[in-house]
Amino acid sequence: MPLSRHLTFGLHEYPPKDEKVNLCGRAPRLEDVVLTTNFAKSVIDLPWHQLTHLCAHFLYIEECIEILREAVNLVHCDFGICGSEDSILLSTPPVYPHLTHLILRLTGATFYCPNLSLSPLFENLTMPALLSLRVYEPGISLPSLEAFLSRSCCSLERLRIDKATEPESTYREVFPFVNTIIITEL
Repeated sequence: MPLSRHLTFGLHEYPPKDEKVNLCGRAPRLEDVVLTTNFAKSVIDLPWHQLTHLCAHFLYIEECIEILREAVNLVHCDFGICGSEDSILLSTPPVYPHLTHLILRLTGATFYCPNLSLSPLFENLTMPALLSLRVYEPGISLPSLEAFLSRSCCSLERLRIDKATEPESTYREVFPFVNTIIITEL
């Protein structure tokens, strides 16, 4: 592990909660992580502070917030949202000065809650360097997205909205500063 820069990690089943796996001291060069299945942040500890790229296939919104609190040097982040447990609110939204690409997508496991809201996540984020954003519309309202981008004061270049019910013209009207807007419908 000392020379590893990239790690793809997944388990066949959830680990016991009383056995914590700590990779922090064993991977001083780790920058790029893909978390596939059965990841539990409370059990598996990664060197979050040094990661620049992170892709996680199945996370609760609360796990996303917890990871983002520690992974302050992320540049590219791709989260597959599979659900939500309790709302986590921070008094002051943390600022992620390096994050340029953010993808928040529904995973296949969310068929039971297709309108899963991303609002708790967006209300806890500020990303001034954000250039590219991909989200799904049932999870985020236009006013919530507008508030997030306004608070972030970013120079967003690319916006992709999946499962959109609003037409592209509405997004272009609200976000005229975004060069590329891609809308995929239900």
